[in-house]
Amino acid sequence: MNKRANNICKMIKGDKSIIKECLFSESKYVRMDAILWAAYHKFKDTDITERIVELKSDLACGLGYTVSNYAISALDVLEIEKYTGKDESQIALINNFLPTKELAEQAYKQNYNIS
Repeated sequence: MNKRANNICKMIKGDKSIIKECLFSESKYVRMDAILWAAYHKFKDTDITERIVELKSDLACGLGYTVSNYAISALDVLEIEKYTGKDESQIALINNFLPTKELAEQAYKQNYNIS
């Protein structure tokens, strides 16, 4: 398993230290994963939320959204900063941001190649 897949599995399981590390990754996809899993686990530690606030200005784009879109969504679902804008794609992302427990388990199994 490659390092990214291993880190995703750790983030899915709630490894806070890996999430913190990945919020500073050079890879936009890893930063996006870290934001998602920080919100999923409802991590509101100051160092995590401050970094997510910083990432609101990150315009690197991947999967049709920017890192900024993910940061804005996470801050909204964590009830740190309510999104009050009118961008329909941002609102849709917020409304569908967090995976279900079943999807999280499926992602974990997929990354670990577990049947």
